[in-house]
Amino acid sequence: MNNFRNMLTSFMQGRYGVDDLYRFTTGFIFVLIVVNMFVNSGLLSTLVWVALAWSLYRVLSKDINKRRMENRKFMEKFGRPAKTKFSLLKKRFDERKTHKHIKCKKCGTNLRFPKKNVTMIVRCPKCGSRYKI
Repeated sequence: MNNFRNMLTSFMQGRYGVDDLYRFTTGFIFVLIVVNMFVNSGLLSTLVWVALAWSLYRVLSKDINKRRMENRKFMEKFGRPAKTKFSLLKKRFDERKTHKHIKCKKCGTNLRFPKKNVTMIVRCPKCGSRYKI
């Protein structure tokens, strides 16, 4: 097993490898395979094979700068907003016992207040709207 790992390591030296775009593509391929199990479409099968070939091409590519730029563009467009939203949801979930989160109805700002056993009137710092919580 250790010999195989050494061979794989030496093969991958100088190649791009796995990144966020590859992980997204792999998830997309998995979703397409599951959908194709129910739909049984030749077009979906072809799309699965094309996406698989493209993702393997990216992983095994030796043009590291080009693959890095592709991943950076993907992360700017899709990755960071998704990670930001996920981290916000995780933070809210972790603080659910100590803080209350509401969204301002006028400006859409996320507001965070400590939970207390009393009724409070709070003000949005951005637009000045008042809420009773």
